[in-house]
Amino acid sequence: MLTAQPFYYMDPQWNVITAMAAGATLVVLDRFSPSVFWERVRHYGVTFFYCLGIMPTLLVKTPPSPSDRDNKLRTVFCSAIPPHLHRELEERWGAPWYEVFGMTETGGDISVKPEDHDRLLGTGCIGKPDKTRQVRIVGEDDQPVGRNAVGELLLRGLGMMDGYFKDPAATTEAFRGGWFHTGDLVRMDENGYIYYVGRKKEMIRRSGENISATEVEEVIKLHPAVQYVACLPVQDDLRGEEVKAYVVLKEGQSADAVTPQVLIEFCSERLAPFKLPRYWEYRDELPRTPSERVAKHLLSKEKADLRLDSYDRIEDTWRREPQCT
Repeated sequence: MLTAQPFYYMDPQWNVITAMAAGATLVVLDRFSPSVFWERVRHYGVTFFYCLGIMPTLLVKTPPSPSDRDNKLRTVFCSAIPPHLHRELEERWGAPWYEVFGMTETGGDISVKPEDHDRLLGTGCIGKPDKTRQVRIVGEDDQPVGRNAVGELLLRGLGMMDGYFKDPAATTEAFRGGWFHTGDLVRMDENGYIYYVGRKKEMIRRSGENISATEVEEVIKLHPAVQYVACLPVQDDLRGEEVKAYVVLKEGQSADAVTPQVLIEFCSERLAPFKLPRYWEYRDELPRTPSERVAKHLLSKEKADLRLDSYDRIEDTWRREPQCT
């Protein structure tokens, strides 16, 4: 087994327990680096690893190598596999990637099983609840929604936390009604398979319409010049909120060539008009959490006015910081 995350995070801890229970060797990398990751996998004869966040996107965008399939991998578990990259990830490195969903508070909850892998490949489905877990999907009133309707994911079952340390109020709120409220939005199809939509707090509400930041990000990432992207809400007096996209281009690409107009035209063919980001900002890098997710909370606090240093699609202009005279 292999892990490349810091040990104050939950994932390396369950990796340790799993390795001990299975009698496996656990390889611990000092950090995640896509440029040397596969060399480490080959060197140590790794057969299994778990990853999440932007790790799969960064891995698949490394230059192809004749030694890509020279590994002993049997299985990869991953949370939030980019649907458009799922098949490429498997074909390039020659191992199946399985979608899994879990939380520090709850452990492992939902996963794609081997018998469903081929059929669900690239669909964005996160599978069905594991045998120790019950699932409920509810609306704003905490009442169950119908099949294929989007709602908040609630969980209960064995192996979950007792509560938040020295915070009974937060514990009571999270477990209201006897179910743990995840803050994640999902939908369940008519056969009981669950599809992830996005974080409840990351939904952007524009003119009364709910926009999933995750959905917009996945579309922008389809552009061949884009490395990765993050979408945030920007307060707007008229529409409540507007969408802003922070874009990191691939090495060798430039904003002069891949202009906002290029990305807007690309997205307009794949998104409803109200979902198109109004503001666009290019960055060389984005802040990340220890789990290799984009640290959106840091982006939102970088400046008082998130419109600055951005291209405004509606006004067709770049908004710059006013110069002092």
